[in-house]
Amino acid sequence: MVNTACSGIIYGLRRSVRKMILRSMVPMRIYTLTTGILLTLVLARLVLVIATQTIRLIMLLIWILR
Repeated sequence: MVNTACSGIIYGLRRSVRKMILRSMVPMRIYTLTTGILLTLVLARLVLVIATQTIRLIMLLIWILR
């Protein structure tokens, strides 16, 4: 009798813990997605800036060497 009660309590706790984890997982996923998107945007901006600067340098070099 005590064993079944304990197992029932443990089962209930496990279910509630699982629910809590699932609930916390959704915001975490959203958070990671937003941070990932932001990081990607920042990296894209950096790459664009570096690319434009290098293109300008190459154009300048070509213009000087002509």
